[in-house]
Amino acid sequence: MTSKFSEGMAKVWPTPTHVGYIDKTGNLIIPDIYEDSSCDFHEGVACVQKDGKHGFVDKDNKVAIPFIFRQVFDFSEGLAPAAKGNEWGFIDHTGKEVIPFQFELAWGFQDGLAPVQSGGKWGFINKAGRWRIAPQFGEVFEFAEGLAPALMTEKWGYIGQDGTFLIEPQFDYATSFSHGLAEVKIEGRWAMVNRNGNVVWISNEDDPSDKWLSDSVDWITDASE
Repeated sequence: MTSKFSEGMAKVWPTPTHVGYIDKTGNLIIPDIYEDSSCDFHEGVACVQKDGKHGFVDKDNKVAIPFIFRQVFDFSEGLAPAAKGNEWGFIDHTGKEVIPFQFELAWGFQDGLAPVQSGGKWGFINKAGRWRIAPQFGEVFEFAEGLAPALMTEKWGYIGQDGTFLIEPQFDYATSFSHGLAEVKIEGRWAMVNRNGNVVWISNEDDPSDKWLSDSVDWITDASE
């Protein structure tokens, strides 16, 4: 089994519990010595797990950041979320702590903002570690194309970078925008909405498979370009 390619490398699972990386010629560049919680390559490195600890390796399988973290996520915009103990913060490409470990959970930076959880609520910080949008949401995803999905009182909508809803909470689930469209769930059915929140397509079935949805989304995305 293999993953999609990212920066010329793809994950492979020669065994169910360990992962390595191949290049586009199919050569095994990084042997399958890492545990099956490893990430794709982003910004020249991949987050991998070894002996229960997480760190980063480069495309030559050299350790870029030591295996000292409980968990890490991909680099984006020069920073990566990382956890020590039960607290999350952000590190740079040298492994240096840039934003202190203080959050309950954190996702990566997009459009200069990162979703973080504090006091059981989600908000967004900037790269200085200051709150840009105060924690107030039940859940959020990263910004894309100027909008971020946000959960408020059991419904999802989309907020702008000032934290106000530009598409009011009305969906059962929502994902990030891509090419001006976003996948949402409405009364058990997947749909696509535009940046005005208008439905441009809705499935005829309740909860179709991910592949069925993905194929439909690709067709709609291609048609909109």
